Amino acid sequence: MKRRISIILTLGILFSTTAFAQNENTIKYKKAEEGYDYGAVYIIRDKATNEIIPLAIGPLDGYSYAYLPKDSDFEVKKETIELKYTDLDDWQSIYISEMVCREIFTGYEDATFRPDKELTRAEMATVFARMFNIPKTRSVSCFDDISENYWAKEYIMALVEKNVFMKDTNFEPDSSITREQLVAMAFRMLERMGMIATQEEQTDLSQYKDLDEVSDYAKTAYKSLIGEGYYLMVEVIDNDVMDKYSLQQQKIL
Repeated sequence: MKRRISIILTLGILFSTTAFAQNENTIKYKKAEEGYDYGAVYIIRDKATNEIIPLAIGPLDGYSYAYLPKDSDFEVKKETIELKYTDLDDWQSIYISEMVCREIFTGYEDATFRPDKELTRAEMATVFARMFNIPKTRSVSCFDDISENYWAKEYIMALVEKNVFMKDTNFEPDSSITREQLVAMAFRMLERMGMIATQEEQTDLSQYKDLDEVSDYAKTAYKSLIGEGYYLMVEVIDNDVMDKYSLQQQKIL
């Protein structure tokens, strides 16, 4: 279960360690006025719209940074939050606090967060749309198993319109999200934002002995993300907070 929660809770932070593609957007830096306070959460918002900027972080190594249009600017807001959840360990609270402040997670009405519960595809669609500030849409469902009054329909269809999900007969909203599905979602979103280039043959993945187990639709995503230097979580250490990367690790999933 730690594999599931560590993948999801660190998704927004992991991408911020990567190199960014050059297009009409740019990565902007601002010198931090203070050192990082581990008791606080730093939220970076667009100065004009006050919207939370995806993939932004700060202050890190004395600077805050955000990826946004060249003619835009951002501001850093230091926020604190007292989590209401009664079922979290201290290490979980660190990451969940940030995700709650970023308006990505909300928890449950009974004051629980349920950290060991696996995320479904519908729940991941909701998380992903919130993480990347994708507004809900009223588009008609293209899936037989997503009714017009389904709770996550507007998020799911918003991601279909952004090509993060592909149109199909069924969506399987109650199935657990898999690692390769999450990698494919991340790649499609970053590609749409102009932050990554598709790579097919340039990336050598021969060290991964289970590459043949990756579905065809996800292989391009793996090759491109690894080839562009994006950190992929490939090993889980039991009882540790974060997934660990090792040059000796021989499995991609």
